[in-house]
Amino acid sequence: CMVGLPGQTPEILAEDLLYLKELDVEMAGIGPFIPNPHTPLAGAAPGTVEMTLKMIALTRLLLPQAHLPVTTALSTIDALGRQKALRSGANVIMPNVTPKRFRSLYAIYPNKDLLNANQNNCRQCVSDMINSLGRTVGQGQGHSPKPGFSRDFKKRGEADEQYS
Repeated sequence: CMVGLPGQTPEILAEDLLYLKELDVEMAGIGPFIPNPHTPLAGAAPGTVEMTLKMIALTRLLLPQAHLPVTTALSTIDALGRQKALRSGANVIMPNVTPKRFRSLYAIYPNKDLLNANQNNCRQCVSDMINSLGRTVGQGQGHSPKPGFSRDFKKRGEADEQYS
């Protein structure tokens, strides 16, 4: 769900949340709109950190078992975006592991977080940040914690004792 698109209203955001709930998604990315200067929306205002965090929190309430990643877009517009998102309901970190020489080739918006920074992606740095929030780094494979969803990729609905 992109937050802060031109013309987007609170009602549209509420509809988006209800649609995510209806789909019963395993993962939902909630991030702010960041205009790219090479697109028709170049002059549009970006989405806000505050509204993005509210949407993450509301999504967590509606989908308590879903994976909610911290988006790089949020980290791009706020240096503490990862921490704020984790405090608001996000539960997945997606570090940028693209080799540095290729990062500029995937510039979907200006100043993409971590374009030139390796420190924010190092395993220990990410672990330390997560631990500083009173949380721990998961050691599992990241499969859905939802009942009936198989970590062995069985058909949905088949019992999985670990998650039942």
